[in-house]
Amino acid sequence: MTLETARERPKNPTILSEILQTVRNLEDEGKEPTFNTILLELSAKRVLKFHRTLRKYLDLLIFAKLLIIKYERTAQPNIREKQVYHTVPGHNQPIMEAGEKALLLHGLNWDIPSPMSLSVKTDLQGLALATISRSKLYASLEDAIVQSIKLLPKHHPERASELVVFATALLATQKVDFNYLLNRAKEEGVENKILGILLEIDRTLSSAHPNVEDIRTLYELRKRYYHSRRSLLKSIQGIHLTDKQHVPTNIVSSNEVIEYAGKQLGIRG
Repeated sequence: MTLETARERPKNPTILSEILQTVRNLEDEGKEPTFNTILLELSAKRVLKFHRTLRKYLDLLIFAKLLIIKYERTAQPNIREKQVYHTVPGHNQPIMEAGEKALLLHGLNWDIPSPMSLSVKTDLQGLALATISRSKLYASLEDAIVQSIKLLPKHHPERASELVVFATALLATQKVDFNYLLNRAKEEGVENKILGILLEIDRTLSSAHPNVEDIRTLYELRKRYYHSRRSLLKSIQGIHLTDKQHVPTNIVSSNEVIEYAGKQLGIRG
């Protein structure tokens, strides 16, 4: 699984909501929510008009366990089976994989013999950013980091420090939507921990005199970080911290930032 696989173009949560509502309306009216009927309804409302695009959205909703698909025979012979979509009673929140398996999908360059799985409920925004790979729905990089840090240590406290390693390696090297990351982190109660990691990454990779041993790797990392720093700082400035005194400063050290990010990029062993 590669980063290119994971970073597909995000879907639109409003369109996901419209599709779900269209299926519900057809069910309430006693009409069959077939693929073509759904497409006609959405096209009439100028929401969506392309077969291939609708198929991708429907797949996302199916893998999130919000819809099911049934194949039914048509009245005419030699005609392909109808694809009929139905809502799932009792399921009103998307479900996705957000553990170490999701981190690996997003390019985590680590050998993990038994990656931890984590199934979480999300909203349509989280679903819109999720990715289907090998018949499974995976959270975005940002959601996977937040949910892993929040939930996995509760079940596997011995692996808590390892998750900080993975988060540091990815946040220092991968393309990240920092606004979305920090909003999600705040919602899930791990904002300060994520901020602690981000601020140490920034201190290490932007300081004039960083206290690090591996200067060669530092310079390689700085070249990459230069392009994402403005986005990070803009996102952090939007946070009102009476909280700054509560942001932990000892989650990760400068030398550890260099070690973890360097290994992620294959610069260090």
